[in-house]
Amino acid sequence: MLNGCAGKTHQAIEDIAIMRSLPNMVVLAPADTYEVDQILRFAHEYEGPVYIRLARDPVAQVFTEGYRFRLGKAVRIKEGQDVTIISTGSQTGRALQAAHDLDAEGISASVLHMPSIKPLDEEAIVEAARSTGAIVTAEDHSVLGGLGGAVAEVVVEHCPVPMLRVGVQDKNLQSGANPALLDKYELSSGHVADRVKRLLNRKRKETGVK
Repeated sequence: MLNGCAGKTHQAIEDIAIMRSLPNMVVLAPADTYEVDQILRFAHEYEGPVYIRLARDPVAQVFTEGYRFRLGKAVRIKEGQDVTIISTGSQTGRALQAAHDLDAEGISASVLHMPSIKPLDEEAIVEAARSTGAIVTAEDHSVLGGLGGAVAEVVVEHCPVPMLRVGVQDKNLQSGANPALLDKYELSSGHVADRVKRLLNRKRKETGVK
């Protein structure tokens, strides 16, 4: 995750890829404070290794006090018909903002939050691919081996559809304030929305459906 002015030594954009490759490792990335509370309670009771991915900077509130985390289950936080944005961790708040911004442009985007990256809710991913026919993943992690890679593995095996990944490209990061870094590395809500529009244009060309 990006950690702004804490410096490059505090940035981890390859941890999901590393951790999800370890046998029997549970990999979790909460979206907000309510989910952090739920996931910490789960990890305390769980018998086995659990990796929890947390960001330092404040994040948008996504859930309410009554929310309950379930291992291996995605959470649909917005309905939509044109495309599904699958996000994880602190990027979910930005994905939700992007979806609301797209509503104003007549684009209906569903948002599927994936707090559990391993185990992964494959059924929810396949359902999203079938229902909207297009998927954009969003994460503050490298595009190599993270959520986008995990989702792509499921999509290509079970329901191939046009797909794009929002994440850090194969490059080293700089230090700076988080908002500036999110914009520089194309992770902000505006960049998520732009990637959705790019994918929908590709989908129309490939399918001929307007």
